[in-house]
Amino acid sequence: MYYQVVYNPYLRQSRRGDASASAASSPTERNRASYDASATDWDAARQRLSTPERRLLKRFLAKLPVGGRVLDLGCGTGRPIAAYLLRHGLHIAGVDQSVALLEI
Repeated sequence: MYYQVVYNPYLRQSRRGDASASAASSPTERNRASYDASATDWDAARQRLSTPERRLLKRFLAKLPVGGRVLDLGCGTGRPIAAYLLRHGLHIAGVDQSVALLEI
């Protein structure tokens, strides 16, 4: 089993080819900044699966082979969903735009 975390920042490029000042105020950058700022609180709130999440993941697991691979887009810290899937023998690749969540 493995858990791979990938960070691929996306910044709009100005016509000059450098990262423009407007990129910092783009919706993508504001979203990233909000998750970075609340990473610790988000992680604390996402330690356990809810009952509906657990039911959905059980159905998902039933359709995958043992040792199957899953791409988790917006994985955050990997808790609780990726951790649950890892415990059930899946391989997970996680992608998130928030460096702060990935570092936890």
